[in-house]
Amino acid sequence: MRSQNSLNFLTVKEAQMASGTDIKQRILEKALDQFLQFGFTKVTMDELAAELGMSKKTLYKWFPTKESLLQAVVEMKHEEIQNGIDGILLNEGMDFVEKLKRYMAFLGEQLSKYRAPFMRDIQRNAPEIWKQMEDFRREKVLSDFGKLLDEGVQKQVLRGDCDQQLVILMYLSSIQGLINPEVLSQLSFSATEVFETITKVLFEGILTDKARAKYRVGRPASFRTRKETPGLRS
Repeated sequence: MRSQNSLNFLTVKEAQMASGTDIKQRILEKALDQFLQFGFTKVTMDELAAELGMSKKTLYKWFPTKESLLQAVVEMKHEEIQNGIDGILLNEGMDFVEKLKRYMAFLGEQLSKYRAPFMRDIQRNAPEIWKQMEDFRREKVLSDFGKLLDEGVQKQVLRGDCDQQLVILMYLSSIQGLINPEVLSQLSFSATEVFETITKVLFEGILTDKARAKYRVGRPASFRTRKETPGLRS
């Protein structure tokens, strides 16, 4: 049986570990925000420490280099995306149309966060980490998207005459190309409206006639046109 001193030591140790985990998570989330907003190369560790309200010594204790911090940020995002994808694909209670819709929405939401300047910055200045990102995109994201489209064709929910790789490329390129500040500033639409239109056009285009009818009835109001939405006049 453990002594009281032993139990007290474990409680303190566990509290320290929990506190350390919170600090690390806070650093990662702030670093991600700063990297996406200003670019990896333009953010300094000094600036990041100031944003976090901590000493440089504390920041360097957790991440000795900016490259190691970027590596941890990328791993955090990959795990988040992996969990999100698995949560959708492994949901046996969800029908295929809803599953595909949620998968595309989740993927679009994630992709819209990564602006072209940030991606070019990583590609140019952190090539090894860029390769990891590309490998993850190809081996996990694109692979799962392809398997999902295969399943849809087999279930006769998706049209079999659409090239799947082209469908995936069109979707990813549309999201990454249109949902960025430079493009949105020239449009009279919000990022949400642009994303929903991209998804609606592509989604309805690859469904069979029968599945498309079901999708039109079942999709949320935000995916309907003004003519389809009760109470709105065109």
